[in-house]
Amino acid sequence: MDYQVLLTIAIIVVAILLVWFKIALNKEAADHQELKEYLLDMIVPCNIVHEGDMMYFYNAENGEFLTQGRCVDTLAKYFDEQQKVYTDEDCKYTMADFLRRPVIK
Repeated sequence: MDYQVLLTIAIIVVAILLVWFKIALNKEAADHQELKEYLLDMIVPCNIVHEGDMMYFYNAENGEFLTQGRCVDTLAKYFDEQQKVYTDEDCKYTMADFLRRPVIK
């Protein structure tokens, strides 16, 4: 009889541990998905429109106007100070790095 009680307790403990492990895996997957969505929301691809010496920057996803300017340093500083990461349309460079890179003609 004692072995049956011990075996029952062991089975209950194992079942509780399996349920706890399953809950932990689900929470980790949910946290991973939440982090992924947060990081994707932080990246904003931009379109640049040149008109004369003026540059206009738009959100490439929704066309929203972001900023405009002539001076590369001022524009790069603007993008550096934002809470999001603004990139070129191909997401290869941050907008600040894209503006500061040397122009090859």
